[in-house]
Amino acid sequence: MKKEIWQDALNEIDEKWAGEYARILKKDGEAARRSTDALKEDAPQAAPARPDAGGRKLRRLPKWTGWAAIAACLCLVLITAAVSGVFSRQQKPAQISADPAGQVTEPSALPVQTTPVQTAPMQTTPVQTAPMQTTPVQTTPTETDLTQDAAEAAQPAPSVSAGWPPFMAAPCSNVPKTNYAPAEVPPVSYIYTPGWNTEEYDYIQENGFLSVLTSPFSTFAADVDTAAYSNLRRLIQNGTAIPKDAVRLEELINYFRYDYAEPADGEPFGVTLELSDCPWNSQAHLLLIGLQAKKLDADTLPPSNLVFLIDVSGSMSTPEKLPLVQRSFMTLAENLTENDRITIITYSGSERLVLDGVSGNEQARIMSALEDLTASGCTNGEQALRMAYDAAERHFIPGGNNRIILATDGDFNVGVTSEGELTRLVQHKAQSGVFLSVLGYGMGNIKDNKMEAMADNGNGNYYYIDDIAEARRVLVEEAGGTLFTVARDVKLQVEFNPAMVKGYRLIGYENRVMDAEDFADDTKDGGELGSGHQVTALYEIIPAGSDFEIPAVESRYSQPQGGDAPTLTNTDEWLVLNIRYKEPVGGASELLTYPLAADAYTPELSANAFWAAGIAHWGMELRRSEYAGELNNSEWIRQMETLASDDFREECIRLIRESLRIDYPLH
Repeated sequence: MKKEIWQDALNEIDEKWAGEYARILKKDGEAARRSTDALKEDAPQAAPARPDAGGRKLRRLPKWTGWAAIAACLCLVLITAAVSGVFSRQQKPAQISADPAGQVTEPSALPVQTTPVQTAPMQTTPVQTAPMQTTPVQTTPTETDLTQDAAEAAQPAPSVSAGWPPFMAAPCSNVPKTNYAPAEVPPVSYIYTPGWNTEEYDYIQENGFLSVLTSPFSTFAADVDTAAYSNLRRLIQNGTAIPKDAVRLEELINYFRYDYAEPADGEPFGVTLELSDCPWNSQAHLLLIGLQAKKLDADTLPPSNLVFLIDVSGSMSTPEKLPLVQRSFMTLAENLTENDRITIITYSGSERLVLDGVSGNEQARIMSALEDLTASGCTNGEQALRMAYDAAERHFIPGGNNRIILATDGDFNVGVTSEGELTRLVQHKAQSGVFLSVLGYGMGNIKDNKMEAMADNGNGNYYYIDDIAEARRVLVEEAGGTLFTVARDVKLQVEFNPAMVKGYRLIGYENRVMDAEDFADDTKDGGELGSGHQVTALYEIIPAGSDFEIPAVESRYSQPQGGDAPTLTNTDEWLVLNIRYKEPVGGASELLTYPLAADAYTPELSANAFWAAGIAHWGMELRRSEYAGELNNSEWIRQMETLASDDFREECIRLIRESLRIDYPLH
């Protein structure tokens, strides 16, 4: 409204000056014509004053009139520029459109009406200190893939008229459009700020202490996922705040190798049980349960029917996503044989069959197909999942390794997108005998909750790939465990003896805890163990007779107790570990039982327990757990250094020091 008033005023000034000047010119023209006529009638006579036909002298235009007109025009230009500058700084939504191919049309430039003036040029100063903020006009950016281009971090900032910032992915033609208006000139470095971090993790309610009198059984599904550790490594190295729910203790512990007993003849895994003092709780013992799956010989590995299901949506365009995905699958392709069958399916706004069941020895063709992949569009993962299962069933190898390997950031935004719907889809398809493993990539918008849920319910494993070294570890060095299953639906149940144990607490495995009744129910899904996999679980155990307070609900029908001392007399065992598992193909579950004798307790921690306890306590510190207790981290880490027997453990020591701000030289 103000702009219209100003414009009307300027128009009135222009009309006034133009009319006055026109009247002056008209009078001068009429006077000139009359003077010419008079000269023609009386040529010999020369009138010094050159009177007009009416006897009056001709009027000359004053010299100052021209300068006044120029000054007035200059004032109008300056006023117009000032008014336009004020209104151009008012942000208006920039319209974004996309063609059917998923390409983005640049947003229309902001309506800045400026006239170049040499005397007073308008200056624009880029803001270097404040991170760029964007204000949603109509909707929130939940349906737009957000990506980060690390390569552009050192590039100079573009102007506002250059369009969207590099970390904004292209909207999709079949996704509702979102309007944004840049608030300021973008900063030089494009780094994800908390306002643009849309990573999702499932809420973790940390396990507490339970009384053996009311809860004598502790049941959970085996879990060999390690995604939480490599994701935590990425967060620490990038200096990013660590979400509490991103720290899953069991995945930190299971990332490392331990010296466990090998399987006995006829058993799919060996079992190790250790009981010692808990380093952070002086009133508790620490129970370690270790499983070592049998290792398959390379010569006896069954042929593989693999489907590479690759997310090529716009959110996968940054170097740590699709380019790393391509390199990851190339490392796997190098180890394929002529007996293997490879299918490649990509998806963004739509799914595409790139290769269909080609032989594993056609490595040049497989790698060429991988190299040609590019990222664009939105993320319609539902139809691609269905297509991948159809392809795996079409090339199904009886007795072979039939598996889909999904590579994505988990940011589904078209079709079935919720965690619950994706979980039900995968659960239904898992009955076909096709396994689903998930490789997570990227930062800023990863959906950890969806990827973990799909892997857990798809009879597969979940890994997070943060660099090519991790990809080689998962797909090459530990390919047997990643790809070849030796035991399905593995469940563990610990039955505690109330004569020896007052209470207990399972460390980690919060999202794998099961009801006691589910242990013997073969319809309830457990975890899968691959060739050479290890599973480690830790318990804090409160011995009977301890004054440690554990919440419990007493029943009038329960066996009477004399104070804190139980009246039970069976003191031969601390507990019994029960394990159920199924063979890789068909069949009912089998039961294995491992008691822990009363004399198994030793105060000193073994090398296995010491390292596992150190990793568990580190995770509790990062989660700010109420059960972390008191532990001298500096001294504990010094002792852990002596157990850093490989590169992975040495790297872990550095990560612990950096995350807990422990500064001292490594020995």
